[in-house]
Order: sequence, then C-alpha cells, then structure tokens
Amino acid sequence: MGLQHVYTTLNPLDHIPPKNYVKFAFYLPLTPTTDTTTAFDRLHEGLHRTFLQFPWLNGKAYNQSPDTPGWRPGQLEIRHSPLPRDGPRPYQLKLNIIDSPDYEEIKELGFPTSTFGDEELLWAPFIPSVDDGAEVFVAQANFVPGGCILCAAIFHPVSDGTATATLFKVWADNCKNAQGLTRDESSKLDVLPPGSDNRGLLDDLWAREGSGRAVKEIKDATWRILGLDTPVTASDTLKAPTEGDAKIVEAPSRKMNSSIFYVSPENFARLRTDCAHQPGSTNGHLSPISGNDAICALIWQSLIKARASARMSTEGHDPPQEQDPLACLEMTLDGRPDFSTALPPSYLGNVILINQSYLPLARITSTNTTLSEVAHVIRENGSRIQPESILDAYTLVKNIPDFNELKLRFTAVEGNDMMITSLLKFPASLNFGDDVFENNGQPEAIRPLMGGFETFFRISFILPMKSHGGVEFVVSLYDDEMEKLLQDEEFGKYAMFLS
Repeated sequence: MGLQHVYTTLNPLDHIPPKNYVKFAFYLPLTPTTDTTTAFDRLHEGLHRTFLQFPWLNGKAYNQSPDTPGWRPGQLEIRHSPLPRDGPRPYQLKLNIIDSPDYEEIKELGFPTSTFGDEELLWAPFIPSVDDGAEVFVAQANFVPGGCILCAAIFHPVSDGTATATLFKVWADNCKNAQGLTRDESSKLDVLPPGSDNRGLLDDLWAREGSGRAVKEIKDATWRILGLDTPVTASDTLKAPTEGDAKIVEAPSRKMNSSIFYVSPENFARLRTDCAHQPGSTNGHLSPISGNDAICALIWQSLIKARASARMSTEGHDPPQEQDPLACLEMTLDGRPDFSTALPPSYLGNVILINQSYLPLARITSTNTTLSEVAHVIRENGSRIQPESILDAYTLVKNIPDFNELKLRFTAVEGNDMMITSLLKFPASLNFGDDVFENNGQPEAIRPLMGGFETFFRISFILPMKSHGGVEFVVSLYDDEMEKLLQDEEFGKYAMFLS
C-alpha cells in the first residue's frame, strides 16, 4: 500500500510572492582528494536527512480543491508523502557534469552570473505550473573540474528568502555531520525552535495580538507594507488589488545583462558614515542609518540616474511620462522580528514586508541630491513599519476573498521603478563539510541565477556580507545604462566593477 499524501494549507502571506523560484548558486571548491561521486554522495545524503526533518520539502504545491473546508479561489496547498528513512534519496537533487571552464577560471573572473545559462545549472523552470504541481524544493549539483556549483531553490509561495536561507543552513549542517551521525541520530536533533514549520502560527499570533480592527477601519496605506497597491472600493466589502504591474507581459525586444559590483570594507564604512550625516546639518550630527540603508541608497540613486541618462542619450530627451514622474524603490524586509516576539526567527513560511520609498525623478537624478538625503528617505519610510501596522496588514490579507487577485507588484522594465532584495543577513557561514570541500567547507561565492529576472523585472540583489566586511551586489541593466553607471564618479567612489 502506497504512502498517503499529507495536505498542508498555505498561509495568507504565502500567497503574496510570485509563483516562481528564486534560484541560488553556491560555489564550492573540492579538496584535491575528493572526486565527484564522493562529493555528490555527501550532498545527497545531507539533503535526505533534511527531508526527513522537514518532510514537506518532498512535496509539490498545488491549487487547493474547492471542496476543502475554508477554501477560497487561489488557495494553495502542499501535498507530500513522507520520505522513507531508508528509501531512495530525494530525486529533487540532480547531478550534472560540466567539462569546462574549470573552477579556478570561474573564480578568476569573479564568479560571474553569465558563465552558464540558468537552465544548464538548475533543472526547474523559473515559473512552474501549480496546476501540474510545483516542486517545493529543487536542486542540482554541477561539477566542473576542481569544484561544484551547487544550485537550489524553494518555490517562493512556500518559503521566503529568510526561510530559504535557514533551510540551506540545515542542509549544509546535515552534510557536514553526515560522517559523525547516523540518520536516526540526525533526525532526532532539534535543528530549529518549535513552531518554525507551523503554517498556522501566524493566524494564532494574529488572533492573540492583533488590534481587532475591522477592514474598513484600517488605513489604505497599510496595503503598501505588503507591496500591494491600495484597492479602490465602493463599499465595505474588501476587494483585492488588481494585478496591474504584476502581470508578466510580453518580453521586450532586448534583454538586460547582470553585473556584480564590490564594495570594500573601508568603502562600506565610509558610505555608511557619509549617508548618516543629517541632510543640511552643519554640526556633524549622525543619524541611525544602517549599512543596508546606505548601500540601498547608493544602488537606487545610481541606477535610476544611469537609466534616465541612457534614455536621454537614446531619445535626445526623456521619453514622455506623466507630469512630475516619481521613482519608486521597493525593498524587501523580513517581517519576523516585528510581527510578534513569539514568532521564531526561523519560521519557514513567508513574512515578506516591503519598504516603499518614492522620490521625484527630477530630485533623485539631480546632482544636488546627496546620498544622505536618499538614505534618510529610505530610513524614514522603513521606520513607519511597526508591529501594529503589520498585524493590521495581516487582517487585510486574511480577508481577501480571492487569492488569485493578490499579487506582489513587479517592478516594470520600463519607467522608474526598481526592487532591491538584501541578503546581508544570509548565513555566510554555511559549511557543507571541510573533508569534502575546501575553504572550510564554505562557499567561496553565492550568486542568484538572474536569467529569469533579466527579461521582465528591475531587481537588484545585495549578497551576503563577506567575512572581512566587504559587500557584493548584483544589478541588471541594458548595455547603454551600464555604460552610464560606469561613468558615474560618485558611484565609483564606493563600488568597483567585479564581473
């Protein structure tokens, strides 16, 4: 008799992210005595143990059946069968052998995102079908001479970036401990705090700690904490925001290219200090600007200036836009710390919040507008996201009658919008086993796979901070826009082109 499926209903916040994979590549150098078979065996065994600890990773995400209690249109669920302890290892991890280039060549080039196509490094599409069942977890170990490019992703509606990082860390620890612990011993470890994979926990905390305000009593601006446009309603009935910019439109005639920039520890410290100076202040007073605020300000202002300048060069003038156009930055934030003190930082679902900042295009591109001014706009908007408003936002999303209409707003290729996802807090101390991989078992680089984003979305990734304090980030621009960015002297004061 076959194993029965376990059904797990996804939480309302799980329906906000797009139904895609955000794919990451970990660059791992092999020790001189390790062959491909040994390394793949270790990765596969570590993943098997991770699936035993979190069986739903072995599942697929589907549209829920309408006859399910509490169903509403667009409701997603995970269906999984527990992985037998001594059964076959997860099929979700594939093996791929690549003859060239070798690992050292890729390293010398700065681990560029363009060496291979996404489809060569990871077997799953960017946007899978939930009608057919979207794999919760996908991975591929790509072996080049001297190293492994380990690629993996979790279906975004199942886990956000913080949760994905947590699960990657569990996988790495299981690989590291595979020699010293049996499967039974590893399966009994309390790898994460209680409640971390409880999909009902947000509902419980909201019921206990929420304000109790009705939907019609909540400010429209609260929608923006979730990255959603304010709905226009003609009655007290809650209607979800329409897709608007979230629709994936026909691909434009040209494709962006992604590049990696590096900010040294010294430049990162200087950038943060420069941004912390109060705009217009002459007494040297410094504001509580975080390093994340500062580097986001640098990326936002510099890229918008480059894009606007490239449009001017191409058209001879900026193409017609609405009067006094605005530039919009959307920064993804981890909402766990502010949702509730009782929510574990290791919660494995989605708690994505969005810090939206707006500046007139003429102002952000002006040579008179300092990075400090931009950073303070970001910080001011971020400070408005408080626990009470987050719980009110949860009230809104819980009361949407149709999850199909609930879509995170994508930043269009044209126009003046962009999104930044920061991985500064991503655990850079991943250790997959120093007896198999050099560099103490740790990746020498982490890169997002950008192919799925380069055609449709304006998104940049800030990568995990280096152990020495340096920071890398990835940007996607058209060639003429990149040329303008490289000519920006202020940008060049802090950031160096890497690959």
